[in-house]
Amino acid sequence: MPLDLFPEHTIEQYDLKRHAKNGFVYLEIRRCMYGLPQAGALANKLLRERLAPAGYYEVAHTPGLWRHVTRPISFTL
Repeated sequence: MPLDLFPEHTIEQYDLKRHAKNGFVYLEIRRCMYGLPQAGALANKLLRERLAPAGYYEVAHTPGLWRHVTRPISFTL
């Protein structure tokens, strides 16, 4: 994760500048939070925003199935 995304007080608290490599801090996720009601919708929205510029769209009749506009590529998540 880029070091400049962290607030200055967090950088100082955890001495992140010492641990940074080429301006990045590498993290290990050990736990996560499940059950957030809007998590799926937020993830799908972000996925749509990131895949649309590359020419992908979600098939209307099959949620989770993605296709490319011009290439014969399809995948599911």
